[in-house]
Order: sequence, then C-alpha cells, then structure tokens
Amino acid sequence: THNQGLTFQGLSTTTYPQLQANRIQCNSQPLTESVLQSLEDAIEVQSGVMMDEFLAGHAQFAAYAALGYAQKRFTGVKLDKGFQTLEFNGHSFVKEVDMPPSAIYAYVKEAIKWGPVQELGFGDLDGKVLKWVAGFMAYTAYLREFGNMLYPHPNQLAVADTLSYPLTNPAYAQ
Repeated sequence: THNQGLTFQGLSTTTYPQLQANRIQCNSQPLTESVLQSLEDAIEVQSGVMMDEFLAGHAQFAAYAALGYAQKRFTGVKLDKGFQTLEFNGHSFVKEVDMPPSAIYAYVKEAIKWGPVQELGFGDLDGKVLKWVAGFMAYTAYLREFGNMLYPHPNQLAVADTLSYPLTNPAYAQ
C-alpha cells in the first residue's frame, strides 16, 4: 500500500492507475465507520472488485470494538460486553499483532501472492542435509524457503493511515 512514488516497477502510476494502491490519510482522527466505508469504497471504485477483509492492530481493533458496544443487545441476567468476532458490512475485521497501531488495511485476498524464489526444502549448501552438532550426540537439519510477496493488482489494496490511538497504553507501543 506504499503509494508515494510515481512509478511501480518502472511503470507510471499516473498512466496505469491500476498500479496505485488506495491510501487514506486520517490526520490523527479517531476511527469511525465512515473510514471503513471509505476503504471498502476505494477498492471497489478503483478495481471493480469487492474487498475480502479488514486487518488491524490491537489499537484499532479495540477502537472498532468500542464503536459497537452501544449497538450490542443484552438479554437475560448475565451481562457480557465482549465480542467473539467483529465485522463491517459483512467483511471480517481481523486483529493482527504485527500491524501498526495507527493503520487499518483492507484488501482482496487474491491481490496478495507469495512468489517463491527457492521452494521450501532442507538446507544443504554443502550437499549434506544432516549436520553433526559439535560436542553433542546429535544431528541437526533445517528447512528454508526464499521468496517475495507479489501484488499483481495494487488497486485492490487499501490502508487508512495516521489514525489516532492512546499513545500512553503500553500495549500499543511499537
């Protein structure tokens, strides 16, 4: 979703708008449903495809959950204010620990692919898979795979960036 250059792999993003990811700057505003709707709309308008899911860190996941507390219906004598799952317009809202606390990503799953340079296999640079562990009665082996993430349709990716979040909460510090 990095969209600050004028070219993508040597091609102009102005000439080929399908090479532009969708980036929404929120300028330290708090999360609202209109931000999520803007992400969904940006992907649909720019690519003609419906997005699959939202991805957020703990800070924005908590902000979105807080927006839903007033809408939750309580029945019975037991009060449970938590949620098992979150959605927006039928799209999953997924929490991921490695996401930046000030961003929410929206994407089409088919727009993100893994391009292996070397398939998963045992490391055998010297022709031997098993290696003697010096000083121990043991052998070791390891698996490795090399590759790059590929984005054949960058216009099917979107990010809402610079959202506000509680800076004093140590859970959101990165």
